[in-house]
Amino acid sequence: EWFFSHNKFTRGCNSLFITLIPKIHDPKFVSDYRPISLIGSLYKVVTKILARRLSSVLASLISNVQTAFLPNRQILDGPFIIDELLSWCKRVKQEGMIFKVDFTKAYDSIRWEYLDNVLDAFGFGFKWRAWIKGSLLHGMASILVNGSPTSEFELHRGLK
Repeated sequence: EWFFSHNKFTRGCNSLFITLIPKIHDPKFVSDYRPISLIGSLYKVVTKILARRLSSVLASLISNVQTAFLPNRQILDGPFIIDELLSWCKRVKQEGMIFKVDFTKAYDSIRWEYLDNVLDAFGFGFKWRAWIKGSLLHGMASILVNGSPTSEFELHRGLK
């Protein structure tokens, strides 16, 4: 309740720990690990409430050509369409070019000001945008090294 009336978390409620977990049974290299963020329960509850409210309007905001990470849409639709295009080009002897762009972990580099501008452009009101800002701004993190946290540092971009 405090978050929704003040548009921000109290100190400590917006903090997280970053640690590595192994991707495989017997990791030997840094690439055998995946970083994860350990976030507190209160933060998860508040952001879940926001996500549920957002889900009611999300379908009207997302393009029909978006295929990944949406209900009733398959991530493999994109590669299937590309395969069909390549087959068609070969069949009709049409030259073509495919340009692959790698957006790996793009959410890690999102500027919060940009996100606010996008929400504003989609017609989200001041209060809603303040809640989104409040869930992102002033977040603190520390890295767990051998189970012990480092000093906290402030997060400046990306989504948690």
